[in-house]
Amino acid sequence: MKLSTRIRGSGALRVLPFALVLVFFYYGTNDYADDGLGHAPTAVSDALGMIYGFAYAVASGLGVWESGRLRATGLWRLAPGRSRFRVAGSALLPVLLLSWLMLVLPVAAALLVSGVPPTPASLLPLLMALLLCAAHASIGFGVGLRTPPLITAPLMSVFVLILVTFSWTVEPTWVRHLFGQYPTTLMFGERASVLSLVPHLSLTGGIAAALWLLWLPWRPVLPRVAVALVASLAAVAGSWAMVRTWDFNPPLVTASAPVRCAGEEPRVCMPRVTASRLPETRAELVSVLADFRVAGVAYAPDVITDSMNDGRFPVSSTESRWHIPLTAIANRGNSRYQLALASVRFTCGRPDPVTRHAVRAWVARVTGEEIGHRGTTSSARRAEREIDRVNALPREQQAQWFRESLAEGCGKGG
Repeated sequence: MKLSTRIRGSGALRVLPFALVLVFFYYGTNDYADDGLGHAPTAVSDALGMIYGFAYAVASGLGVWESGRLRATGLWRLAPGRSRFRVAGSALLPVLLLSWLMLVLPVAAALLVSGVPPTPASLLPLLMALLLCAAHASIGFGVGLRTPPLITAPLMSVFVLILVTFSWTVEPTWVRHLFGQYPTTLMFGERASVLSLVPHLSLTGGIAAALWLLWLPWRPVLPRVAVALVASLAAVAGSWAMVRTWDFNPPLVTASAPVRCAGEEPRVCMPRVTASRLPETRAELVSVLADFRVAGVAYAPDVITDSMNDGRFPVSSTESRWHIPLTAIANRGNSRYQLALASVRFTCGRPDPVTRHAVRAWVARVTGEEIGHRGTTSSARRAEREIDRVNALPREQQAQWFRESLAEGCGKGG
């Protein structure tokens, strides 16, 4: 049968206008996280959003409907010349095309608006969703072989929609990693890892595969049912075992945006989309490091990289490799002062406020950026008295005070 004939006779054609209205309504009202940086994984994950659940619901409900039609006409039992898999595939092809269209359209529109070409890695969530549409259509088809489609088709659609879209909102957190809606919008520098997609595919795909086993021409029926049951339980247990310790965020790949680097000792790297600031930023960093050396503090990192590419998982700096928000600093203005402060690396997240303020004031002075550092709180006034004392010390003792303060400040406050 020709594809055009299959489409004309399928329920997918009747659902097409409503599906397209839903997609365009969602795309037109969604507040996309377009940061203007042209990161393809962000555009793709943001565009898919809630469309996951609607596409799966359409695939599931139409799967029920198409199998019910085959069962009602007797074709499911009267096609000895073709396998049941081929019969099911022929009936489900228009269903898949419609559900895939619901996913591809918003992704294509988001990439077009962002002005960024897709990469293979950026399309991984879309590939997962396309495969899950096939799984949901298969499950719906299997359910429709045993139930009245007029009742079951809408129930399956609503059940799948609620199951998928509400998986973000329930506890425990591992639930969000199982039901086919990628549980986060990817930030700049991030992309989906293959591992983060596997549980979604193994759960729903495993259940679909178990239903396929029931279509095999095995006799007697009991062993077939037993194998299908074991397969479905294995899919559920295996998927849960993978995600049971995951928190709100799935495993992600970071530092995925292309970068451009300049210079040596230090080599400074920024994302390609903001690398127009690279020469200026590196020159200011070199100037700040020179000021530190004059003050007796020998900072000598090999690489300074923009932490914007680290996504939501900050990477700690080491002596040889620093992670600093170079793009954010360049956009903020007063870059030398901000870069100097970013070079101050306490070993804890919450140092003693007096020590922290004193260290920052000392850094501002030695880098010639005192105008950028003013304080009016009690901690600031105590720190300024400490700085008056330190400024009277010889250069070597000032540098020693600075190094000791970075450690002692954490002993007091962190």
